[in-house]
Amino acid sequence: MTETARMRGLWTLAGLAMLVGAILTVTTLRQAGQARIRLAALGRDLEGLQRLDARLGSYLAAQTAFEQLATPKAAGLADVLERTLPGCKLDQSKEVSSQPTPGWVLRRQEISLSDVPFAKVMEFVRAAEAQRPPWRLAKFTIRASAREPGTGQAVLQMEALERAR
Repeated sequence: MTETARMRGLWTLAGLAMLVGAILTVTTLRQAGQARIRLAALGRDLEGLQRLDARLGSYLAAQTAFEQLATPKAAGLADVLERTLPGCKLDQSKEVSSQPTPGWVLRRQEISLSDVPFAKVMEFVRAAEAQRPPWRLAKFTIRASAREPGTGQAVLQMEALERAR
């Protein structure tokens, strides 16, 4: 191998090394731009999470204060019904309980009443909401009676949140 061939080979290798270096530089710059965009997005996400964390602290403090309150078991709706609508016929009553969060029980009771004056139904709802812990009207359906104005069938879904025993 002659000296010129050796020099040409070295120059070729040097040119290839420069070309590979230039390609790697361009690739790295592109990746750095994409990484900068991803980091900016992650920074915005982190700020949002920090705001949520600050709000969570106040919610947890409120939950702790609420849990320290002594809450008896919610009164039975049959007693409230008897006081507000004496003699009213209870067609059907279904009760379901669930535990939305540890230490608490959500009671749902569906009550179906026939031939009831609608004004009196609202008195029953107000009396149930006045209980401690209160019952809350979650859903209702009324069907008017053709026989007597202002009366009909009422289906009420009531909810009460109470401490688990």
